[in-house]
Amino acid sequence: MQLTCLITGANSGIGKETSLALAKLGHHVILVCRDKNKGCAVQAEIKKTANSTAVDLLIADLSSLSEVKRLADTVIKQYPYLHVLINNAGVVLTE
Repeated sequence: MQLTCLITGANSGIGKETSLALAKLGHHVILVCRDKNKGCAVQAEIKKTANSTAVDLLIADLSSLSEVKRLADTVIKQYPYLHVLINNAGVVLTE
């Protein structure tokens, strides 16, 4: 069974590796990235490495509540099911 998996922070680190692993398993992966250029690059890399066309990219800055709401509306409209949600977050502390 192919699962639809949405992963935030998917352009690097744990988010990228998790996205790649799920794509290699044959799942439909939705990458959520803040930066369009980085997102497009990682989407192409994952598609090629996993040999999968089921890798989508959505752009959203999740530090903005209006962006979160826009992302949620997009997901609801574009995908009939969301089986897995991985909220991969990065935090920068200055103190």
